[in-house]
Amino acid sequence: MATSEKARLLGNKNFMLLWTGQIASKFALRITQIALVWWVITTTGHTAVLGTLLLFLGIPEVLLGPLAGTYVDRWPKKWFIVGSDFFKGLLILIMAVLMIRDGLNLPLLALGLFLVGSLTAFFRPALLSSVPSLVQKELLTRANSMVQLTITLSGLLGPAIGGFLVEVLGIVATFFLTGSIYVLSAFLETFINIPPAAGEDREARGSFQQDLRQGFSFVRSNRLILGLFLSLGLVGFFTAPIIPLVLPVIIESILKMSSVELGFMASAVSLGVLIAAAYLGVRKRIKKRYFYLITGVAGFGLTLLFKAFLAGYLINYSLQLTYLLLLLSFFLLGLCLGMVKVNVLTLMQLKVPEELRGKAMGFAGTLGGGVVPISQASYGFILTFIALPNVLIFNGSLVILMSIYMLRLPGLREL
Repeated sequence: MATSEKARLLGNKNFMLLWTGQIASKFALRITQIALVWWVITTTGHTAVLGTLLLFLGIPEVLLGPLAGTYVDRWPKKWFIVGSDFFKGLLILIMAVLMIRDGLNLPLLALGLFLVGSLTAFFRPALLSSVPSLVQKELLTRANSMVQLTITLSGLLGPAIGGFLVEVLGIVATFFLTGSIYVLSAFLETFINIPPAAGEDREARGSFQQDLRQGFSFVRSNRLILGLFLSLGLVGFFTAPIIPLVLPVIIESILKMSSVELGFMASAVSLGVLIAAAYLGVRKRIKKRYFYLITGVAGFGLTLLFKAFLAGYLINYSLQLTYLLLLLSFFLLGLCLGMVKVNVLTLMQLKVPEELRGKAMGFAGTLGGGVVPISQASYGFILTFIALPNVLIFNGSLVILMSIYMLRLPGLREL
């Protein structure tokens, strides 16, 4: 990253506040995920239960995505960001208190995760649509890379710290810690000043129904945006179970290791994303953006096939070598993920008008990320009946085919 451009970003008070607040928020998220996964696996021993709980966490984005995006475009985005982090922290603290009193059961946990997911459905479009309002257009790709780079750094350390905290302090103390971090993040975000978008003008904006229809019309008429949403949604369906479901099964059931190894394996993914984001961030100008996108998607599929080989064959000969190669495979998966996330986000921010960004991000959550909880719930049951290597071979092959199909999307090769 050029020194002058980096200085301009670091000197942007509002961008820095958003960036700093999200580092704190992402640390809380990563650590909470490790604690949650370990609590469910050790308490119930069933991946189906974990998959169902993750469904409650993600399904609100499917149900609320377009509505949330429309509201975000009509009201100040800052308060969606602040409120989401604050109430997520409050919910996690309540769960910790219930754990102390032995009052946290699966129905209550499912309700808590559903509420957290509902808050995230508003938070995501508010955050992603705010970045272009805080930085100049020529700095947008670098800003996205910088946000991805630093958030991923917290993701790199978060799972390892989470595994260590669960092992040393226990799940209850870990929940108290992450809930407090969310509240701190909300406090930092109260000082952000996000310029109002055109849709936030109460006199100029139309009715809520008109705004919602406008968002639907834009996404439906833009073949490239709609094609990317649907294609990446299908890719997400086949890759979503890998970290929350497949990884715990590999660590706990196949390798017979602890939450510490689980944390390090998850951190390998974040390290890959970190390096990919850093690489894209230092590039002065990115040409053939579609190449990084397609390479990332195809790489997803190849890493799944590699994991199938390790879990189905090499594990019978060398446990330690299998673990080390799995670390490598999850690192490569992170590289692919970083290439896809930065380029798709920048593409959407550049191609979508400012007054429609919240709606577009909301639809992205529904059409793309919305399949994630459905996938996790489905594969929670599938992994109960079908051997893990066979699932990985099937998923990896289909993801590679999807990368070939995406090359045919109109206008993609012009990016």
